[in-house]
Amino acid sequence: MTFQEAYDQGLVEPTHAGFYHYFRNSWGNGVVNSDWFKELKYVAFRNISIGYNLPKSLSERLNAKNLYVGLNGRNLGYLYNSMPNDINPESFRGTTSSDSFRERAFAPYQASYTLTVSIDF
Repeated sequence: MTFQEAYDQGLVEPTHAGFYHYFRNSWGNGVVNSDWFKELKYVAFRNISIGYNLPKSLSERLNAKNLYVGLNGRNLGYLYNSMPNDINPESFRGTTSSDSFRERAFAPYQASYTLTVSIDF
């Protein structure tokens, strides 16, 4: 039976698409279905560090035993991200009832860099 036939017999009433999707996907109604979940794959640069102990001749000029310089970068980006439009996969939550995405708690990529200088006397 088609929808039109069911409607003509008075078995169903037409409804607005937004109303249908709201009740099909509403957390408030206790609904959890496959539309709420999507497989997410990503490979992230979490922490990259590089350091160097400077030659003894430089540290001796400062009357130090050792002189170390290091650079550290955290959350530098993603090598692979299955999200469309490079959306940050760790700030994303929620979907619509289709294969499109809705960003509800978007947070941009936040990289941080530190420079460490260590002198041992």
